[in-house]
Amino acid sequence: MNLYSITITCAAGLERHLKSELESLCPERSFNEQLGRITMDVDLREVYRVLTWSRVGSRVLLNLASVAVDDDQGMYDAVASVPWTEHFGPEHTFAVDFKGRASWLRNSQYGAFRVKDAIVDVFRDATGQRPNVDTETPSIRLFARLNKGRIDIGIDLSGPLHRRGYREGGGLAPIRETLAAALLMQLRWPELAKDGQSFYDPMCGTGTFVIEAAMMATDMAPGLLRASLGCEQWYGHSDVIAKEVLDEAKERFSNGQRSYLGTIVGSEVSNKALQ
Repeated sequence: MNLYSITITCAAGLERHLKSELESLCPERSFNEQLGRITMDVDLREVYRVLTWSRVGSRVLLNLASVAVDDDQGMYDAVASVPWTEHFGPEHTFAVDFKGRASWLRNSQYGAFRVKDAIVDVFRDATGQRPNVDTETPSIRLFARLNKGRIDIGIDLSGPLHRRGYREGGGLAPIRETLAAALLMQLRWPELAKDGQSFYDPMCGTGTFVIEAAMMATDMAPGLLRASLGCEQWYGHSDVIAKEVLDEAKERFSNGQRSYLGTIVGSEVSNKALQ
């Protein structure tokens, strides 16, 4: 089976919690840990496990190229060297998330524009057609990171993983779901929940800690309620393998609901927050 190089990003400081869950999800893999990210080679089933089960990861990025560049043309050539037609087609829309700068590139918008140009030219040369850009709801999200004379290019397979799918909005000072999950891990809540301990948040706001604690206690995958895994339009996607991983997650949640013996409660003075 093919192996894919992926990078799972996280908030700086949460790397050890991310590594711990990745070791559980992909026990046979090695990790390259850096500030705010972990890179690893995985098979497709493991890609879906990470997309479905990572509680503290921010995004899952498919790495396609990492090239040394020293000018505008070099960046264009690096992007154009990627076999984009193997990953999506002219029938798709795409967006480019570009970050970074250099002495020869001061504007990130121009960087995104040049990356877009290179991709469009690849499709035009190969197929005579071109995919359109859609910055709001693209079929495919791409990333390009220019740093210290090197550009990293690939596909964002997940979108923002903190969007679990269980709420439409937050309160006045919402905590990101991924950070809430990491704090619960720091407090050893998953282990306490397995022992049947209960959880109470007396000032729960919109309930992020309560919900994340309940998901952990009942072995509910954080991706189970998401409307999309984020990579269904990618040519490498497999409906069969993705369904197998999701079906396993549903079974674990069903068993987890029956086996958890504690109680989880949140209270809040603001009715608006609770609503």
